[in-house]
Amino acid sequence: MTRPYAYCLEIIYDGREIPHSIIPAFISFNLANRTIKEILDKGPSLKRSVRMVLDNSKELRREVLVASLGPGMADALTNCHENLETLEIVITRVDEVEAQTKKIFDEFLTFQADFQNLSV
Repeated sequence: MTRPYAYCLEIIYDGREIPHSIIPAFISFNLANRTIKEILDKGPSLKRSVRMVLDNSKELRREVLVASLGPGMADALTNCHENLETLEIVITRVDEVEAQTKKIFDEFLTFQADFQNLSV
């Protein structure tokens, strides 16, 4: 078992030396860990990008107002406001996903010894 990244475990095995019935479990374990790593790698970047948009929300609202002068102005402003509210929810949801993903990774760490015993 290796740990190439902070949030990624990987089972290294030789398919000729272990029972073939165990290989799908190892493949699933490795895939799950790569997915955990990807989620935790991309979450901060996503939150930074969303925060940049939210930090510029006043300017964005002003641009929407200028661009939509006319009969559709109220709808455009409403849509802009709703979209900004949705982005605020996105940050909260990404935080929740990251927290749950870290808990799952901690469970993988707990079961790490069991997988090592199978691969020996």
